[in-house]
Amino acid sequence: MKTLSTQKKMNRPIKFFGLSSLQFLLVCVFGAVIIVVEIFAGAGAIAIILTVCVLVFSFTYVFAKMSDAYKKGNTDFISSKMVKDNTPKRITDHHRFFKFIISPHE
Repeated sequence: MKTLSTQKKMNRPIKFFGLSSLQFLLVCVFGAVIIVVEIFAGAGAIAIILTVCVLVFSFTYVFAKMSDAYKKGNTDFISSKMVKDNTPKRITDHHRFFKFIISPHE
């Protein structure tokens, strides 16, 4: 019996360019706030256009990377990236705690 592909996707979360809806909203609000602050600060038109270009190119790069990760099956790319970045490369035992645990006690 053939099942419809929509049934498999029914309970999947909605993603915008690899971001959840709240994350995408925050990115859009962040960009809008930067542009509004520049307008009210009296920045020149060239500065505003340059800022918009930087925002568009940087977000396009990040969204493409997250969309690729989402298509590969990593639905929570940002959280896994944060965990990887915050995990130390090497664990150092300054207080000799691991040696105390491993050593035989009498």
